[in-house]
Amino acid sequence: AGRAEDEAAESLSAQEALHNIAAWLHVNSMRSETMQFNLLCEQSVRNVFRKRAFRLLVEARAKVGTKGEDGPTRAALDVFRDQIDLSIAPALGGGGLDLAGTIAELAVAHRDFIVSDEEKAAVAGIQ
Repeated sequence: AGRAEDEAAESLSAQEALHNIAAWLHVNSMRSETMQFNLLCEQSVRNVFRKRAFRLLVEARAKVGTKGEDGPTRAALDVFRDQIDLSIAPALGGGGLDLAGTIAELAVAHRDFIVSDEEKAAVAGIQ
């Protein structure tokens, strides 16, 4: 009787391990999908104000890099510069902005390039 009980316990342990592995894979898959969705939303918002900045740069291309370059032209150039933040987060796994906070921050920082009703609606739809 002892051997049958051992085999049953081993079978249950293996089944439990497989269940745990499948659950872990499923949870990590959902995390990955969420991260991809968040990045796509952020890219979509950036695309809205980058389009306007690009049009401004095309119109002012003769002034870019010259003394005639004005504030709006410089601001349009800055839209395409990626600022690098070298600060270290105070704790791992937390403290960052959520998706809505990140998008709202981007929209406020680039409000000069989100002017038309269509652009505002696009950003609002992503939020």
